[in-house]
Amino acid sequence: MAILALIYVWLIYGVFIKLGGRKLLATGIIFMAAIPFTILINYVLYMIIGVLPIDVWDILSMLLLFITAIGFIIGDKRLT
Repeated sequence: MAILALIYVWLIYGVFIKLGGRKLLATGIIFMAAIPFTILINYVLYMIIGVLPIDVWDILSMLLLFITAIGFIIGDKRLT
């Protein structure tokens, strides 16, 4: 799981370097990228511990990440 976290941190760094002037858009992309990483971490936990890979709370948190990402992306579009 530490490898996944390092990949995600480098992804955050790369997105903010690439889109330095558009911080809201970069934040929206990062929130969107958090959804597949959530699924990957849940799958790794499933392989290690044997718990259910996705439950209701995971779906709700991914929905919240999606709504937040859309909000940041729309906010960026309104400012440009």
